[in-house]
Amino acid sequence: MKKKLIAFLLIICVLSTTAIPAFAAEEVIVAASPVAITVTLNEGGAVFDAYDISGNIHFKLRDLAFVLSDTEKRFDVEWDSVNNAISLVSGRQYTIVGGEMIGKGTGDKAVSPTESIIYLDGEQVRLVAYHIEGNNYFKLRDIGRAFNFDVQRDRLEQTFAIDTGVEYVAADMPGDFNFKIDFGTFGKNNIDTYSNTFKKDLIDNGTETIDFEIPAEKMLEIYEAFLEYEISDLPEDINADAESSFGDTVVQTTPYNAYSLTYTCNEETRTIVCNDGGPWDAELGAPDSRNRLVAFVAFVVEWIYSTNDYKEMPPAEGGYL
Repeated sequence: MKKKLIAFLLIICVLSTTAIPAFAAEEVIVAASPVAITVTLNEGGAVFDAYDISGNIHFKLRDLAFVLSDTEKRFDVEWDSVNNAISLVSGRQYTIVGGEMIGKGTGDKAVSPTESIIYLDGEQVRLVAYHIEGNNYFKLRDIGRAFNFDVQRDRLEQTFAIDTGVEYVAADMPGDFNFKIDFGTFGKNNIDTYSNTFKKDLIDNGTETIDFEIPAEKMLEIYEAFLEYEISDLPEDINADAESSFGDTVVQTTPYNAYSLTYTCNEETRTIVCNDGGPWDAELGAPDSRNRLVAFVAFVVEWIYSTNDYKEMPPAEGGYL
C-alpha cells in the first residue's frame, strides 16, 4: 500500500496536577508550545493540532474521525449534551460539524480531564481523554485499539505510522516486567518498581523515600516506551562503549547527570549505566544509545513529577558545584 508522509502540528505540554476520575484522564494544567512531527497514513493525510501530555501524543477526536472517513476504519462521533456522553459508531461515515482540521494557533493551553461518558457501538468504554478548548483529545493508540487499526510510533524520531489495513496489536507486557532507575545529579534519585518506592535527593537535607506504586495502566505505557526505544539492545556500559567511537575529543563535565537502569523482562535481568560526564564529542554530540536511555528515563520521570505523591515531598535545598 502506498504511503505518504504528513506533517502533524503538536503541542508540547508541561503537567502540573493529577487525579484520575472514572472515564477521564489525569487532571492537568499545562503550558503549550508548537513543534512539528511526521506521520504516515495509508495513501493520504493532513495537518493536525495535537498535544503531548506526559509523553503521550493526543489528537482531536473529530480530526481523527474526519481523516479516517475515507478508509475501512471510518467512524462517526455523536455528542449527547443532555447525558454528557460521546458515542462512537464504527463503520459509519463521519458527520462533519465544522472546525475539523483547523489549527488552534500558538500560546498556552488549559487542559482538564474529559468527564463525559464514552460509548463505542452502544457499549460504555474506558478511554483516557483530555478536554482542550471545547474539543476532546485522545491517544492515537487508544483509537487504533478501539477500531482495530495499526499504530506505530518512533519516540526518538518523533514519528507515527497509521495503517488501517493492518489489525491493532497490543503490547503484551510480561508479568515479571519491573525496573529500577537511578537518575539526576550523580544519580541520587531513584524509582523502584521492585519495592514500589521513590527516593528524592534533597541535596543539603539528604534524601527522602516514600511508598510509590505505578498504576498498571501506566506500567503498560512504560513497557511500550521500553520497546519503542529498544532498551534491551543498549550496551550495559554506554560510556565505555562510546569511548571507542569518540577517542580523545571529549566533553568532561561536573557535576553531571548519571543514569542506571536495572530491568527484568522475560526472566532476564540487566543493568545499563550511563553518565553525562563524558566521553561525548564536542561537535558530534552524545551517541544514540545515550539519547535512547535518557529519553526513556525522561518519559518515566516526567510522569512521576506530575503526581501528587511527588509534589507533597519536601523541596530540595542547596546545590552541587
